[in-house]
Amino acid sequence: MYIAHCSNLVALAVYSASTVVRDSVQYVNDFGVLCNAPGKFESLFHKIAMCNSNCETSMPMRNIKPLCPTRWLVRVPAINATLEQYSSILETLEEAKGTCSPEVSARASGLLATFRNPVTLIGLKMAQDVFTPLESVNRSLQSPAMTVAGMLQCVKTVKQHLQDIRASDRLPSMIWTH
Repeated sequence: MYIAHCSNLVALAVYSASTVVRDSVQYVNDFGVLCNAPGKFESLFHKIAMCNSNCETSMPMRNIKPLCPTRWLVRVPAINATLEQYSSILETLEEAKGTCSPEVSARASGLLATFRNPVTLIGLKMAQDVFTPLESVNRSLQSPAMTVAGMLQCVKTVKQHLQDIRASDRLPSMIWTH
């Protein structure tokens, strides 16, 4: 359990150290808050995302929820869902600017500007690249079947993966995979 807590602290450190990651993940949370607020925004997103998932890809529509303020590694599903549905998010925010209540329209307009900024996409890809292996190790460490030797090997593998990312020049290829 201690190692799982440490991986959560590593994710927090990454989040805190990079304003690009921090801001991008916060925008995911803001979008999740809009989706969960009463009103028509959530149904608008569902309608657009369902149409896009049926029309463009075989990927199903995924909800985007507000993020847990303390459990950093449970943010990976929301980050993944955001990246997978990026065009639907942009379309929803654009539509909401003109069709939702004034408060939601203003929030959608601000979020649209941030999601259109390529730096947001870069930040989400960076967060995904670091948080995903940390989430995997966290899940593995909490398995009742995991042995101490298995835990140590899992941590060693993820540490090496993160060091390889840091040492490589992967940013350009990492950004354009979605």
